Amino acid sequence: MTAMKPRVLLTLGLLAFAGLLWLGVKTSRAGYEGPDYSVISKEGEVEIRRYETMTAAATPMKIDGKEGGRDSGFGRLFRFITGDNEREENIAMTSPVFIESDVAATEKVMIFVMPEA
Repeated sequence: MTAMKPRVLLTLGLLAFAGLLWLGVKTSRAGYEGPDYSVISKEGEVEIRRYETMTAAATPMKIDGKEGGRDSGFGRLFRFITGDNEREENIAMTSPVFIESDVAATEKVMIFVMPEA
């Protein structure tokens, strides 16, 4: 019985590790749906990508030194994907989320890629 105890503990430990690993993948960006793309070029860890046609929701995001808040771009997009939309439906999280940075320094645009229907 004594020799069995370490095996049981090892098995339980491995199962717990596998469960945590699975949970990590499901809650990380790797677990989210994303649009199809092809890599145009790569330098180190930086990729230049060409995305296929996609549907997206976009919202302005004020840059005023304050983080978050109900009216921030993230707050509006979060409410949108959690049911505050025309169909009152939850929308699956996707990646990537884009931030358009070629507008004025006090306002940017946050863009959420919609999942495929």
